[in-house]
Amino acid sequence: MSFARSVLQSRQTAVRSIAPRISAAVASNNSNNNAVTSTASFWSTAPVQQEEPKEPVKTFTTADIVRTVAETHDLSLAESKRIFNTIFDSIVENLADKKVVRVSGFGTFETYISKAYTARNPRTGEPLLIPPKDRARFRPHGPFKKNIKSGSGETSFAATSSASSDIKNSIGE
Repeated sequence: MSFARSVLQSRQTAVRSIAPRISAAVASNNSNNNAVTSTASFWSTAPVQQEEPKEPVKTFTTADIVRTVAETHDLSLAESKRIFNTIFDSIVENLADKKVVRVSGFGTFETYISKAYTARNPRTGEPLLIPPKDRARFRPHGPFKKNIKSGSGETSFAATSSASSDIKNSIGE
């Protein structure tokens, strides 16, 4: 018997042994509308329950931030948007100049150079050298970390003593 014929026969045998399991899984799925069959159930006759869908992640966008600042400080949306853009433009400009931006009680924005590494072209499989790149990184500070871990957003940025003293010192109060 040739090698190809023996491989073909072993595949046919495997299909014959799996076919009753597949039909039993499909039949049990059809009889029980609450059960959803996954690929794992093809190997056993027990139906597999599908996980409940997760709640979608709520996103707080730029527009939400601008609206919150405007409402909190009795500003127009245009003024609030201008303040927002000024803050983030200054962060980006300083990062582009390779400066570290520290916001006391919140976090540090900094740049770093990623390492060069070898990747593979998915079509051809040939190796490609990916050069080092400038990247931005954010590292949260203690009060920010504590609020995230505890799940409470009650502590405001202005309430942190170091942030308040930094602002007062820079203003000259």
